Amino acid sequence: MIEIALQYRNGIYAPATLAEQDKAAAAHKPNQIIRGKLTECRSARSLRQLRLYWGSCNTVAENAFDPKLSSKEAVDWHTRVQLRFVDPDRVAVIGEKIIIQVRSIAFDQLTYLDMNTFMERALTVHAGWLGVNRNELVKELQRKGYG
Repeated sequence: MIEIALQYRNGIYAPATLAEQDKAAAAHKPNQIIRGKLTECRSARSLRQLRLYWGSCNTVAENAFDPKLSSKEAVDWHTRVQLRFVDPDRVAVIGEKIIIQVRSIAFDQLTYLDMNTFMERALTVHAGWLGVNRNELVKELQRKGYG
């Protein structure tokens, strides 16, 4: 266990910084330092992040002119294949067909850091399919309430 100085900001206890002193909550004096004890824990996967991903898949499905990207599930599958996010033990060649099983992004299958990496790459792919900047895509998704 470690002891660090925290500052109460917008309803959240976070490490104190000089740049954000003016954001202290009304319940505390401005720049009041609050002592707290923290224990190490792993970051939980974010539901906001998952909503952002599925919102991005949905946006691509609604706006892409490619017939193979006609549903959010199809966009999801093609995204995982393009990112080579496949299970190598689940690829089979039957005649002239290749059958690919993509890896899961379920909470119990992917760590927080791995999901962050996946999201960065997936949103870049989605932005490319839509012909927009990645940051513009994220802003539009957040405006729609996805993230």
